[in-house]
Amino acid sequence: MLLSLVPSACAGLSGPSETALAVYEAADEGDLETLESYYSEDLRAAMEGPVGQMTGGTPGLADHLARGGILEDVEVLDEQESGDTAHVTLKVTYDEAELAERNAGEAFGEPNPAEQELPLIREGGEAGGSWKVAASYLIGTE
Repeated sequence: MLLSLVPSACAGLSGPSETALAVYEAADEGDLETLESYYSEDLRAAMEGPVGQMTGGTPGLADHLARGGILEDVEVLDEQESGDTAHVTLKVTYDEAELAERNAGEAFGEPNPAEQELPLIREGGEAGGSWKVAASYLIGTE
């Protein structure tokens, strides 16, 4: 599936939004090594423990983000940055026919497009640090 990464209102993407889009792109392409390069230390630890086992590890996370390769579009709606933490809100669109097939037989299907939030933390210091996906994405805590 062709993935279109759309900067929307956040023209000239850098920092957290750029990282968020790169995470979805890696997931969509099935590039697990690149996806793992965006893990924060706390997410890496979580993925190596029971949480990672329950979610299917990196392949499971990639499938969750890209819904098994049916991702069509990711658009940045908002970015909130405060010190070494950020939250990027995204509008994620999946292939309509594939999503309907995936949802067949379920009482409630997934919304399309879906608004999703990706929590990020900066690791490596403010000046030279890079944005990584926080473990709170998996375990729902801040």
